[in-house]
Amino acid sequence: MSVYVCSYNPAIKSGFDLQIEAGRIAIRGRNACNVAEGEAPLAMPELVIDLSALKARRDWSDFALWLVGFNYRDNRVFAPFNLYAVSAGSKNDPSQQALTDGRSYSIHIFMPTADSTFLDASFIVYVHPQIGLTCNLPVAEKAWTGQPLVDRPSLAIDAPLEILSGGTVSCVLRLLDHKGKVLKKSPDVYLETTAGYLPRLRVPLTAGRGDFPVSALGLAPGDSFKVKAGFKHYSGVAEHVFQVV
Repeated sequence: MSVYVCSYNPAIKSGFDLQIEAGRIAIRGRNACNVAEGEAPLAMPELVIDLSALKARRDWSDFALWLVGFNYRDNRVFAPFNLYAVSAGSKNDPSQQALTDGRSYSIHIFMPTADSTFLDASFIVYVHPQIGLTCNLPVAEKAWTGQPLVDRPSLAIDAPLEILSGGTVSCVLRLLDHKGKVLKKSPDVYLETTAGYLPRLRVPLTAGRGDFPVSALGLAPGDSFKVKAGFKHYSGVAEHVFQVV
């Protein structure tokens, strides 16, 4: 779990107070967008995000990036949404989604798995360098790189490089944290293949591990195919290439 702050851009006219608990986040914003120079920022409406209510939504999922939206000119705060569920077709990143929606998404909340709490999440908050961020948890400074600044888990597929024509092999899936250690969570992993046969397209992991079979059905020696593993709204996190022999 990490909280990062980016204050690289003085054009951002906001700051925040965050209170993060396992099942609840309280966000109090400070908005200087329509304030004369030297005057105190306006208080924004408080937003409380309840984990149980979020988990009841249809866009709740493993590997989810929740964006909190703001309209600073109207001093409005919008409820969070799962970017990866909304942009599964467009593949918008947060900046592209902000342009599409005409809002600023200054708070990003990455939930690694559906059985996570907010204390398992990674946060990034964009603020004005002088208005700043206060938080009940430790905060680290990070510069903008153009990519989501979150400590994301990854997937690993452990499987042989070769498979007999018409044969079947067993593959192991591992969920890894950003340091490469097994993350003992239990998400559903979704599979796809460019050829061959997968009898199961969804693999539930237990404590970060699972297995699945793959067959080189209808393939001849010299063929190759690829198996990809990902999540419901974010595909292709890991891949493995099989050579048919």
